[in-house]
Amino acid sequence: MVLKIIAFGLVFEKDSYLRDNWNVMDCFIVLSSWFSMFYEGGNLGVLRTIRVMKVLRTLSSFPEMQKLVTVIFKIIPSMLNILFMFIIAVMVFACIAM
Repeated sequence: MVLKIIAFGLVFEKDSYLRDNWNVMDCFIVLSSWFSMFYEGGNLGVLRTIRVMKVLRTLSSFPEMQKLVTVIFKIIPSMLNILFMFIIAVMVFACIAM
């Protein structure tokens, strides 16, 4: 991460490190991992579960897979609408079955 920041710049250049959403996610994962390593007090379960997202860091080396994940993230709002309609249908049938 540090080498990428040195090579691309942090924010101000055109192709800088923090202008790519995948690099922002990578930075968030690395910083949360560092924070959970050095801070031992409190409940850090949430930060430890974020480490699971490290798998998504490997997508930067596979452009086709990166496109697929981007499309999946873009269709989540429309999938939420379908899920909402499904829940309503299940509730209607549950009320009829009572």
